[in-house]
Amino acid sequence: LALSATLSRAMSTQSAKMYTIVEDPSQPGADGSLGVKPIAARNIDRGEVVFSVVGPIFPQASMHSVQVGIDTHMEFSGDGRYLSHSFNPNCAALFTGDLHLQGASATEASGSPILWVAVRPIEEAEELSFDYTTTEWEGSSPFLDSESGREMRGFKHLSPDEKEAALATGSLAPHIMRLWIRDLLDARST
Repeated sequence: LALSATLSRAMSTQSAKMYTIVEDPSQPGADGSLGVKPIAARNIDRGEVVFSVVGPIFPQASMHSVQVGIDTHMEFSGDGRYLSHSFNPNCAALFTGDLHLQGASATEASGSPILWVAVRPIEEAEELSFDYTTTEWEGSSPFLDSESGREMRGFKHLSPDEKEAALATGSLAPHIMRLWIRDLLDARST
């Protein structure tokens, strides 16, 4: 997706909320309650911006952060933190700026949000998801993907074929590309 076209579309659809948060009995929530998940509130077209997320930048990962640079992670609150992982996602992260400033506040980072864009048509009531391996080099807390049973440990741990398949989607974050190239060059020199 072209960044300028996606940003234009984001501005035109920003006022219409495209998702709702519902209880998810398959996930534990805080304090013994049920977990939650975002689902599409209406049919969503490919290329529509579903979420715009901003938050402070830190050097370490957390449960509610997304890796935004080689050694940086954006912590965010709000509904975006409930996006689920899927190896067959319906959304992808689109980085709109340089998010490398560690310790930046949400206000300072607000000029560079992460946009969560539909990568295919999404039907009303479908759970919203993205592939964590497209933004995370090394997962801070590996887990089993509930759909496929595969372990999500980060892009670094995918097989060469899985990495090439992820590249073909066009959804890899710029820092993941840089880390992958560094990894390939390091492997050649040894």
